[in-house]
Amino acid sequence: MRKAAILVVIFLLMLLAPLAVRYLQFYRPFSASRAAPPVYTGEGIPAVPTPATSAFVDEPVAHRGDADGTDGIVVLDQAHDNQFDLAEIAHFDSLLAGRGYQLAPFAEGELADALGPADALIVIAPLGGYSPAEVLAVREFAAGGGRVLLVGDPTRYNVEFDEADIFAPPILRSAQVPLNDLANAFDITFRGDYLYNTVENEGNFRNILLGEDGFAPGELTDGLERLAFYSSHSLELGPSAAALLSGDDDTWSSATDRPGGLTLAALSPAGDDAAVLALGDFHFLIDPYNAVYDNGEFAARVADFLTANGDGPATLAAFPYFLRAPVDLTYSGDPELGPDAFDDIIALQAALRGVGLPLALAADPAADRDTLTLGLYNQAGDVADALERAGIELTIRPAISPPADDDEADEEPANGQSDAPANGVRVIESSLGTVQMSGSALILLDTTDDRRQVIVLAASNDGLERALARLQPTAPAAGADFSDCLLQANVAICPTGVANETVEYELVTSGPGEASDEPAAESDEEPAPRPDEEPSAPAEAADQGAIALGETKSAELAAEEAHAWTFSDGPATIDIVVDGAEDMDSVVELYDANNDLMGNVDSTFAGDVEEMRGIEIPDDGDYTIRVRDFFNDGGSYELSVTAGEPGDDDGAGAPGNRVFIFADDDGEALGDGLTSADAFAEGLASGYEVTVWTSSTDGPLPADTLADYDLVIWDSGTYRDEDGLFSQDAGRIIEYLDAGGDLLINGSSPTILGPVELAPLANVTIVADDPVLSDGFDDGDLLELDATYEAAISDNTNTAANEVIFLARAPEEEGEGAVVALAADAINPGDPQSIILFAPFVALPAEARAQLLANIMAWFGMA
Repeated sequence: MRKAAILVVIFLLMLLAPLAVRYLQFYRPFSASRAAPPVYTGEGIPAVPTPATSAFVDEPVAHRGDADGTDGIVVLDQAHDNQFDLAEIAHFDSLLAGRGYQLAPFAEGELADALGPADALIVIAPLGGYSPAEVLAVREFAAGGGRVLLVGDPTRYNVEFDEADIFAPPILRSAQVPLNDLANAFDITFRGDYLYNTVENEGNFRNILLGEDGFAPGELTDGLERLAFYSSHSLELGPSAAALLSGDDDTWSSATDRPGGLTLAALSPAGDDAAVLALGDFHFLIDPYNAVYDNGEFAARVADFLTANGDGPATLAAFPYFLRAPVDLTYSGDPELGPDAFDDIIALQAALRGVGLPLALAADPAADRDTLTLGLYNQAGDVADALERAGIELTIRPAISPPADDDEADEEPANGQSDAPANGVRVIESSLGTVQMSGSALILLDTTDDRRQVIVLAASNDGLERALARLQPTAPAAGADFSDCLLQANVAICPTGVANETVEYELVTSGPGEASDEPAAESDEEPAPRPDEEPSAPAEAADQGAIALGETKSAELAAEEAHAWTFSDGPATIDIVVDGAEDMDSVVELYDANNDLMGNVDSTFAGDVEEMRGIEIPDDGDYTIRVRDFFNDGGSYELSVTAGEPGDDDGAGAPGNRVFIFADDDGEALGDGLTSADAFAEGLASGYEVTVWTSSTDGPLPADTLADYDLVIWDSGTYRDEDGLFSQDAGRIIEYLDAGGDLLINGSSPTILGPVELAPLANVTIVADDPVLSDGFDDGDLLELDATYEAAISDNTNTAANEVIFLARAPEEEGEGAVVALAADAINPGDPQSIILFAPFVALPAEARAQLLANIMAWFGMA
């Protein structure tokens, strides 16, 4: 028993002994005093090195837009699983913008098409491979003067796991192999390594410092002292490439564990003609690494490299971005232009305006301006020299006969059209081979004497229209469509898609003043109702439901679609606002409860806001707001209906009541030079806000002068300017029409008709085919002018379904019954309306003049 007790005591002592020892060691209860802790100071401790911050401020030498009027395009590849975010390159994007270039992200589609209008290509750390076709496109792009930046980075990779086999090893995907798809084409290879330096670095062994000893001489490096690359691949170079940046003897590669002789950046080909820059590191381009040492200045020089060829040799594939603003539009063969031509011109102007290129008609192009020249193969004499320089020969054998005389009209094709006879030849001979003119359009870029001229030729007017459609950019940074063309250097031959196309003798674009010997075709169709006749429903539109006062609705328009919204919260005074997307040119129409058009607006361009303000809704009926895109391409928009302020009681200055009178007195006076501007202004003064602009005293029309007006009166009086259609003023008015503005043209020889035939005119008669325009008159009423005037004459009495003659030459006048005044209604709601009057308005009797002006304003919907 005693022995057992002793064993228990021994066990307890052994159990408690470690605790006692630790207690005595830690608390030291028997020590005299606790030792004082040591005092440490910073003396003798070296400071942690921090990199110097660069004081560099980017000051681009030139901005492309200053000379060209347009931004250059740098394509940014995002279609190959590229390992970066747009936010990371915001600083580099600003460097490009400062030089007049915009980044155009490429996420899908054909790379070759994206490179067509581009000046440079940037590829950053792709994980997806490139097809042989894409490699070829990049090679051809660089060979044609484009610049290419290839950026790798060992820290940009992706790790993939096989979810079907949990024991399978992970797969490491890096940018090394995909980037080499492109780099190898230029004798450069990105190695699958990273570089490190344990002797001298920027805070970490992978942050490589580069000094002047490692810089190859050249514009990219001259004057730089030190760079820092934060993780970099090394590059292997073939004979055509040259090192730009090299590491020192203490820089090692993780692939070989050998130091020295390592390249971090390279150019290909070597020398001043380098088109490709390859960089092993991405970090130096992004914040905050771009502020270290000379990294910021080097990034700016990389931007200079990419944009250096912006003023270099132009290539047709880059249309229209190589053109320098302003651009002249001319026609070969000096054809007489009609409405069909104006439609083409307006569409082309709108498309080029979207990329910052103003386009103006010109009788003769200025020697220092880039030019777009249009024409037919049979009228290509004006561009013969350019065709010869390009090695192009147009063969038309036998020659095409001119339009037939009246006696032969039934025996010859219209407009001098000619199918090639059995033994005839109608071909284009060029470096692309021999091609039939029929069904083919020729597009050529001529760059003689530092002037860039794009020539478009086709067999017929229809073929020329199809070719022009190819040249219209459909979106910012988009180019011309050469996808199904034979394109080589600066020559393209494109299919027109016109079946059985004939080679026409001359370009005929129809319109007022075009003679015809055929009688007007009879029709059983009722004429289109005017506003005071039976109401017609709004054009077809997709019902979007109701919109209340104070509401905002968002919607997406499909192509070829219009939307209809119902407003029933009247009576009220409302403002209607449509805010469309950047690619949508909004048109807004308002219909009353009887489906009569109350008003419409299309006063701005794509991406701008359309407004109808101070609209009086007198009752609680169902009113329809119709929204569409002017070009029927669709797009997203927001529609808002808010409470508005009523207009002034007299209506002056209210929406729908603003009139601009342009007194065009620049031409040669026919007799006593006069205009009708004062007569128009006096007749409109009581109910309209009227602005009068006289060409001889106020000068040319400035840009956007007409944008806020509801009606423009273009009055040339008794002045004749045969080349006036190509003036800046005519261009401004065509732009106004393009935006949907209404136009009244008046004059003995209207400028828009150029060298139209003239005949004496002393009396006119009323043609009561339209109840609004003939209100207050009887059919056949005679109106005597205050003198005899030389005035435009046409024996064409054919009118389209939307046209009506309301004044004609009186009996016993030369050309009895010929049109004196013609009104053309809008084909679609929101399209412009126009009236042309071939006589001085001021020459009409005062009482008839007042009644006729009131009728015209009512016809325009402005009474």
